[in-house]
Amino acid sequence: MAKAGKMNPQTIKTILAVLRRGRDITTAARLAEVSRQSIYNLMDRSKRFRQAVEEAKAYALDCVVGAIWDNATGQPIPSGHRSPNIAAAIYWTKNRDPRNWCDKRELDHSGELTLAQLIAGVDKEIAEKDAEASKRSKSETPKKEEGDP
Repeated sequence: MAKAGKMNPQTIKTILAVLRRGRDITTAARLAEVSRQSIYNLMDRSKRFRQAVEEAKAYALDCVVGAIWDNATGQPIPSGHRSPNIAAAIYWTKNRDPRNWCDKRELDHSGELTLAQLIAGVDKEIAEKDAEASKRSKSETPKKEEGDP
């Protein structure tokens, strides 16, 4: 491993290339033959390097988002047309818009119902069901023909 904190331009290029391929800092450090701490130290010292690392990670994320989108929608590929992938579509929507596409919703139950309000709500539901049942039974009874008792 190279000495911690001693990075040359080729090492930096390697780190950024690895990050652009979607790998993490640990993998980039291993492949560039430096310590993770060397990378973090350089990020602390150099705003330009920190920005380059962030851009490399963002590029990798954009590539994955694009691939998920292509799979989710069945976008054409150079060799033909791919079938839409429902799992990719679900993954894409849940991560892109979690407020509307999450499995679990957080509801705020502020406020209280009194016993009278609860009973009134149940009474209303019962009355509505009774009305529907009565309407159905009237429409289901056969009409009497002339001469029937």
